[in-house]
Amino acid sequence: MSDLGGGLNLFQAVVLGIVEGLTEFLPVSSTGHLTIAEKLLGLQADDPAVTAFTAVIQVGAIVAVLVYCTSPRTWPGSFGAGSSGW
Repeated sequence: MSDLGGGLNLFQAVVLGIVEGLTEFLPVSSTGHLTIAEKLLGLQADDPAVTAFTAVIQVGAIVAVLVYCTSPRTWPGSFGAGSSGW
């Protein structure tokens, strides 16, 4: 696998991204799931590259939620562009 720098390869990055995406909306900590996944992948949680990557994908997930929740297409009663709602 190609190394992304700092001991994180593409496969590990994809797995962590999937874990973050799937667990962001669960009522338990997605950070906890990421920590477990990091351990299963053999990554050191205190590695600066792993910490930075974790922070970036969590910020990305938060931004995605904010964009989704503030989009007029996702407001209650909205059924898409040009729709009259309910």
